[in-house]
Amino acid sequence: MAKLAVVGQDTSSLIDCSDVILPLTPPVDKPATFPATKSQADVQQACLASPFPSLSSDPAAVPTVHIRSPIERLKP
Repeated sequence: MAKLAVVGQDTSSLIDCSDVILPLTPPVDKPATFPATKSQADVQQACLASPFPSLSSDPAAVPTVHIRSPIERLKP
């Protein structure tokens, strides 16, 4: 198969990229979930014969709002 892959190529001009390919990383120990802003409603299911699995959504970041006191509002 290796000989067929280089048919018609000048093998001396090819670059070996095997050293830049990252090794496989093991899967995370977390079940599959939707990102924080997505849900089941965002899925465009193509095959109705097999239902899309029911997944939970990741928790979203809680927005923080700084409430200024009346004295702070008077400061320029």
